[in-house]
Amino acid sequence: MNNPEISITGGGNIGNVRMSGPFMKLIVSKDKLELRASIMGRYVFLPSDVISVTPAGIGGGVRINHTVGQYNKEIIFRSLGSDVIAQIASTGFLNNMEAASPQLKAEVEIARQSTGFAIKTSAAIAFVVIWNLFFLYDQRGLLSGGGIVIGGIGTRSALGFAAVFALLMLFVEPFQILVLKPGRDAKDLRFFMFFLLFVSVAIFIGMSAMPGAAQTLHK
Repeated sequence: MNNPEISITGGGNIGNVRMSGPFMKLIVSKDKLELRASIMGRYVFLPSDVISVTPAGIGGGVRINHTVGQYNKEIIFRSLGSDVIAQIASTGFLNNMEAASPQLKAEVEIARQSTGFAIKTSAAIAFVVIWNLFFLYDQRGLLSGGGIVIGGIGTRSALGFAAVFALLMLFVEPFQILVLKPGRDAKDLRFFMFFLLFVSVAIFIGMSAMPGAAQTLHK
């Protein structure tokens, strides 16, 4: 009987970075365990790389104890209502003593070159700077003794900027190449970018629909 492949959606931790569900996906077969962590990349293990898979906290969390030097030692996956360890065991991965094929080893090595934060440092800094400049625009009144504008044009521009950024990341390949580190695939960030787009647009529409949404707070 062939062992099944499982796919579980959830959240978890990569080192000090915590990601809530459903931004992580655990995919396990007899020969490979892969954790897709959206903006934090992919973490791929062969059976020989995994020392053990142990419970982590409550609510179905599992800790992947491994020997891969370039990965953070703290890798935890959580999925509420799922017995993750039992599902992993059902694939035969934990008891697989067979040597990996040269082709699979090569695929895993390539995957490990694209691990960690997916966006270039320069692009991430630029995003944060532009985002904050829009918000600072609503606080310019402090310089002239006025007040802070809540929900003003600066805030709405920041939300619009985030939405445009997400759209470009989803559909414009030259922009993806500009923003992503070499070897990274924009498909791994699709769910995160759709989430960013949805939240930005929803808040923007909510602010625009409320009469008198922009308020000035005086000192």
